[in-house]
Amino acid sequence: MNKYILAIGKFYELLYRLPLVGEWLVRSFVRSMGRIGFYFSKDLHRNDSIQGVKEDLVRSCKKMGILIEVSKEEADKFEFFVLECPYGYKRPDQQGVCDAAMDMDRVVFRLCGGNLVVEETIPAGAKNCRITMHKI
Repeated sequence: MNKYILAIGKFYELLYRLPLVGEWLVRSFVRSMGRIGFYFSKDLHRNDSIQGVKEDLVRSCKKMGILIEVSKEEADKFEFFVLECPYGYKRPDQQGVCDAAMDMDRVVFRLCGGNLVVEETIPAGAKNCRITMHKI
């Protein structure tokens, strides 16, 4: 696991616990970071096909050391598994911060041309996170 990403996960978790504003702070922060990451990245692009979105996903995950496995592919969508949470979220009480942190990926891949839907998560009891990416 990438120690830097684990440290970011701990930071998000601390922010998330702030009464009344924690969730909003995490979601706002990660959405902004997603936009910055997309516009300043050489690896992410606006894609006209779901195949292009998949290639951007695979390339960026590999670069960050995030283990994923693409499982099902169709003409306008694909499903993949995140094999271990890069933020280290495993417990049920981390489900909220997990969902908030995923807003970064939702923003990035919407800009790439996909709609990321989190179907199952490790904090909610799944073995791996299961995510579906649909072409916009």
